[in-house]
Formats: sequence, C-alpha cells, structure tokens
Amino acid sequence: MAKKFEGQRIKGDEQDPVYLVLNGKLRHIATPDIYKALFGDGEWKFSTVQQALVDNFPKGPVLDFPTPLAKGFDDPVYLIDQGKKRWIKSEDAFNRYGFAWNKITNIGAITSIIPDGEEIE
Repeated sequence: MAKKFEGQRIKGDEQDPVYLVLNGKLRHIATPDIYKALFGDGEWKFSTVQQALVDNFPKGPVLDFPTPLAKGFDDPVYLIDQGKKRWIKSEDAFNRYGFAWNKITNIGAITSIIPDGEEIE
C-alpha cells in the first residue's frame, strides 16, 4: 500500500498534520516554513485520506530541517534529512515528490562534510 502513495502529500480527515510519503513512511512536515522550503510558497497541495489510513501507516522522523533542499558547487541536489544529505537522483524523482526548484539553497563546500544518506529515486 505504501508504494501507491510514495511521493504524495497526505493528511487524515480528522487531524491537521500534513505528511510526505517518503520511502514508504509518513514524514510529518513540522511547520508551514518547512512546507514552503520543500514545496514552494504557493497553495498547499495534499490529498485528504481516511484517518485510519494515516493512523496505520508506518511513520518516519519529522521533516524539520530549515533549509531541506541543498546543493554544492556541482549538480547534485540533496534533501537534508536527519543530519544526512540524501541525493535526489533525477529530475523525475525531484518532480515526483513535488519539491520546488526555486527553493534549492547553494551551500557550497559544506555538502562535502555532511554524511551521505539513502538516495531518493
């Protein structure tokens, strides 16, 4: 079931938190500022699903890094997640998750000191 929702933003019909489905787990988007840093400044886009689905979905850590989309001096774009950089391997993957291209922060050589995390395909 988790694969069906991969890359989508969802919320339950009885509670407020909005989640991103990432690697088969619900990742709570901690604040409106984090949401905007990931998906842009426009209208919030998510699907409302039955609360039971949300309640029974595997949960992952909260998405709470203030500048979650980053790149160095070269092309790879990363999601900074739980202290690690996760390479978003393709433009298709970036778009599938609905990330905002204009929210990528160039952090230069700092990318070299952030440990690698699981890639996002």
